[in-house]
This record gives sequence, C-alpha cells and structure tokens, in this order.
Amino acid sequence: MKALAVLLALLALTACATADGGTPAAQRPKAPGPISLSVFSVGDTTKIGFSWGAGARATSYSVTRSVSATNGTWTVVADSQAGGAKSSGSVTLPNTFSYTAGVLHHTMWLSAIPWDSVTITVSVASVNAVGTSASVTASKRILRSTPGVPGPVTFDSAVGVLVAPNPLTLVLGSSRIACAFRQFADGAVSEYTADKPACDSIYTRTVASAARSAVTLAEQAHTDSAVSCVGWSTSNPVAIGLAPTRLCGAAVTLSGLALTLRARSPSDIVQTRYASIQDDGSKVAFVDPWGRVTCLRPGIAYIRATAPNGRSAMRPLACNAAVLPMLATR
Repeated sequence: MKALAVLLALLALTACATADGGTPAAQRPKAPGPISLSVFSVGDTTKIGFSWGAGARATSYSVTRSVSATNGTWTVVADSQAGGAKSSGSVTLPNTFSYTAGVLHHTMWLSAIPWDSVTITVSVASVNAVGTSASVTASKRILRSTPGVPGPVTFDSAVGVLVAPNPLTLVLGSSRIACAFRQFADGAVSEYTADKPACDSIYTRTVASAARSAVTLAEQAHTDSAVSCVGWSTSNPVAIGLAPTRLCGAAVTLSGLALTLRARSPSDIVQTRYASIQDDGSKVAFVDPWGRVTCLRPGIAYIRATAPNGRSAMRPLACNAAVLPMLATR
C-alpha cells in the first residue's frame, strides 16, 4: 500500500510538469473573448467604443490601439474606462496601455485634421503575474462623410466702375474730390453708402436719375460688401497726388503736385524732387522755382519726370497759347 501511494504521487507530479521546466501552465491567463468595435460619431474628432470578453485567470489586460490606411496623423484626445468620467489628454497612435477596470468596455476620442479614411485596429491580451496570453484583434474601416453639395452659383452682375467727375481739371497746388460708383448690367449705377458724405453731390450731379433709381436692394448690398473694395492709382504720380478718404473707399482727394526745381545756372535746371526741364532756347514754356509751368507761346515743351521710386520718363507738354499755370488730367 505504501509503494502504491508513492507511485500515485509521482504520477501526479509528472502530470503537472510542463516542457519549460516546471511552470504550471494551468496558471497562465487564457486569451480574452472576441472584441466588439463600435463607431459612435465621425468628424474632426471621432468617438469609438470597444469591449471584449473576459480571459480566464486574467488580472488585467494589455490594450493596443493603432491606425492604418489613412491620410491623417491621429492622436487620442480623451479616454473613458468602463463608462467612467472622460479623461482628456493627447496620446499619439499607436499606443499600448494596461486596462484594470472590472467592466471590459473602453471609449476613446480620436482626432486628425484633415482625414478622409482610416482603419482602426484594437488588440487585447490577458495578463496576470505568470504571463500574457495570446491577443485577440478587431479592425474597422471608417470613411468620412462626403462633403455636402455646394450652394447655387450666382454671377456678379457688376460690369464696371464709373469715376466722376470726368474730365477733371487740376490747378497746381489745388485739390478736388473724385468718386467711384458701381455700374451694373441692368443699367443701374450705385453709390457706396459709406462715402455719401463726400460723393452724394457728385452722384446726383453726374449720374442720370434713371440709373440711380434702378438700383435694387441686392445691388446696393453688393456695392457695400467687402468684395467691392476700391483701389486708386494714377499713371502720372509725379503730377497727381492720391489720398483716399478711407481704406477701400470710393472717394479720393486728387492734388496737383508742385514740381520742386533749383537752377544752378541760367541754362541748367537741375531736378531736386520730381521733374526738370532743359532750356533748348525755344522758350515754349517756363518753369519757376516752385515748379509751376507757364506756357509762353504755342509749341511742345518736354519735361523729364521722375517718380519717388526712381522710375523716369519724358513727358511732352503741349502749349496752345500763353495760359495760366496749370496741369490738366483726364
């Protein structure tokens, strides 16, 4: 009987042994049950939840999250374990963490801007003090909703800008107001509301009553919108100064600029600011030290004008008769 008891003990010990030298295989955790993966919302931030079945003898779980087949760089911006409070943060994927909650359900919020499609993969393995089981994996491909249909196409009915008064004559050293008005294909001509104090008298004087009356509410709204910003420029900056009354304004103050000159000798006029005239003996015109040009007789005088940026050009000045000093622009 004693020999039989010893034999039974040896058989039991042999049955408990394993190939790795004696680790009790019965104490390793079993793999968890299959993963259920759900997508709750899709957008710049995408909400995803997943759960899995318990693994025998598991005391915790190793959870790995990853993304693939996507044009976005993804981060986890918040997590919630077992339906608990939402915890915010920033974790770049892929990411592995230890899950210890009793309820095997996890919710995560993922963010990527921009993105069109992504494959989310979650792997879970059971863990205890002895070791880690094989993992189970689940994946889901998510396509972002296609963009909505754009609104109807509308065509801008504005056909141009009317500048008035035109023509306009400037005397040297003087200034005048000019205004821009919006012209439409139906013949209407509108005035910029913000520039009425400066332009209303010009508008009523230079634009026909029928064109003023034809302006619709939509055309007036278009005129006053940001897309109708007015920019001013001149092809002759040495003669004409421009000073808009406001940013993007339809009213501008035009000034006849004086030409500053200094003479070294009776036959040599040297440019010191904007323009000079070379005396060739023809005496068609005379330029005084203040830059005023006076026609002495009919003919053509040539003035070399230089802009402040250094660009220079020769400008002809036609004298029809001896007149008062002035510059005219059209």
